[in-house]
Amino acid sequence: MGKRAVLIAAIGLTSLFCILLFWGHEEKGKAPDLKKEGEESPLLEAKGIYLTEWNDKGEKTWELRADSGTEFARSTILNKAKIFFFEEGVLASEGEADKILVNNQTSDLLLKGKVKLISHIDGAKLFTSNLRWISSEKKLRTGEKVLFKRGNLIMEGRGLIASPDLSQIVIEKEVTTRVI
Repeated sequence: MGKRAVLIAAIGLTSLFCILLFWGHEEKGKAPDLKKEGEESPLLEAKGIYLTEWNDKGEKTWELRADSGTEFARSTILNKAKIFFFEEGVLASEGEADKILVNNQTSDLLLKGKVKLISHIDGAKLFTSNLRWISSEKKLRTGEKVLFKRGNLIMEGRGLIASPDLSQIVIEKEVTTRVI
């Protein structure tokens, strides 16, 4: 092997080494991928959120206000949220939750954490840890423990189906009632 062949081989190996070194440096300099395998990537994050759903008659169905939120392709997660339910355009009840998950396709809602809902009709109060708004049914549902207060009547149990103004409620299991 002549001097010329050794020189070409050395230049080739040096070039290959530099390319690999540069490629490795470029990979290390990339921002870390924060998305875990199988998780959706956020599309948008916002603070001071205000969302409204309207029915076919142009009346408000619900209004959401939240400190912050993250939108994904199928859902939106709202933090420290307040909700206002309307019936025929009139405020029926209002509440709050640590988080509210909005299904972007169906407008169903899942209120999570410390959930509290107060009726604007008679001041009735509902407390639970997980409450679902099923948009197609116009009903509130949960399978969790509930505490319901109306006047001096207190009802506790597990599972609930209710109208958004809390005028109609059914506690499904383990129902206890007391008057204070």
